[in-house]
Amino acid sequence: MVAWSTIRFIIAWVLEEGWITRQVNYDNAFAQAELSKTIVVEAPKLFGQKSGKDLAFKLLKSLYGLNQAPRTFFEKL
Repeated sequence: MVAWSTIRFIIAWVLEEGWITRQVNYDNAFAQAELSKTIVVEAPKLFGQKSGKDLAFKLLKSLYGLNQAPRTFFEKL
């Protein structure tokens, strides 16, 4: 956890220097990153039980546990 005095210092510094800031929500950071490549993942077994077919999903956004997740997030950042 960050101390409030540190946050106040950084905000004051940014204002004094005239810098532009952005806010990033790190709780769901990886889900914010858009993928540049086509990635298809196997669907969980429960999705295909009724139809008897093997299903797959094409990802539009990154997921936790995906090898590309940290890289795609930092590209966006």
